[in-house]
Amino acid sequence: MQLLGHHQTIQQKLYEEIEEVIGNNSVVTLDDLNQMKYLDMVVKEGLRVYPGVPLFARELAHDIEFEGYRIRAGQIVVCQVLTMHRSKEVWGPDADKFDPDRWLPEREKGRNPYAYIPFSAGSRNCVGQKCMPSRFLMLQL
Repeated sequence: MQLLGHHQTIQQKLYEEIEEVIGNNSVVTLDDLNQMKYLDMVVKEGLRVYPGVPLFARELAHDIEFEGYRIRAGQIVVCQVLTMHRSKEVWGPDADKFDPDRWLPEREKGRNPYAYIPFSAGSRNCVGQKCMPSRFLMLQL
């Protein structure tokens, strides 16, 4: 991940977690992956800063009211994931900064679950999102 190359402190912390959990084991178990909390935070933050799908579109099945505007059924609505993931309203003044600590439980608390949607959202979201990001990453290695 390019971001780790630019953030040596984060890279070192992740390396230390991997060393602590996996060490010299030649086989990585599901239990190992479940213990790697910082890896999950790094992957989530990477997908927040650089989502794999920067936007998606949906056709409205029924009329909706949004911020005082009525949008009729049949209209196409585009969701700009990249813009949402960099919203200063949601993520703070440093929204463009790569900061895995955003995913600490105390910082996640109260955040709208739809503020982070790297795999889309709702009934047509990506089936792959059910995998924890680090599990997916490790299975690809």
